[in-house]
Amino acid sequence: TQILSGSAYTTHLNYQNTGSHYISTGNSGFTIFRGASNGVTAMRVNGDGKVSINSSSNAGYNLHVTGSACISTTGTALKLERSDSTYGTALQLANSSGLEWEIKNSAAGGDTGELAFRSYNGSGWDNRLSIQQDGDVDILNRLGVGGSHSNSYQLYVNGTSYFANTADFKSQINLISANNITRGFIKATDTDNAHLIIATSGGEDICFR
Repeated sequence: TQILSGSAYTTHLNYQNTGSHYISTGNSGFTIFRGASNGVTAMRVNGDGKVSINSSSNAGYNLHVTGSACISTTGTALKLERSDSTYGTALQLANSSGLEWEIKNSAAGGDTGELAFRSYNGSGWDNRLSIQQDGDVDILNRLGVGGSHSNSYQLYVNGTSYFANTADFKSQINLISANNITRGFIKATDTDNAHLIIATSGGEDICFR
């Protein structure tokens, strides 16, 4: 069946006995599905294969969805796969102003590689947190555990910490009171006669109990 208009464009509706049906337009044209009374575009299919849902533009993507989407399944809900094996693939998060965050797998070939959480700086990406293939985790800046981090420390723990094995501290350990006053420190050095220093912050008493 051909549907002709006053212009040079022709739409073909092909109904086959095999159960497959075709709606054909010109390669540079598109097919729009919309409400008859409200004129809302529910879906637009371009002749080059790009699909837009709830939008009249595909924004350059093969699939462009305006609005929320739900995937309901008992198995894998979404798989991101790169078509070549040079690098991994990424999930990018953006707002109306542009890119903000990216979750990227940097693997090449069959290697698992690292999973990186990166922020956009306006011209490129900065790694903020990386999970290595062996399970190691690298954090670029400060980390807060049990609350927001403090700008004074790379690691800020609000609460009790437990170390099941050896903990190494390089330089010194500062001892701070509940009122955030430094009362003393323990320090290891390479200076003769002072390899281990236990000292107060200045002229204060030390009590052993």
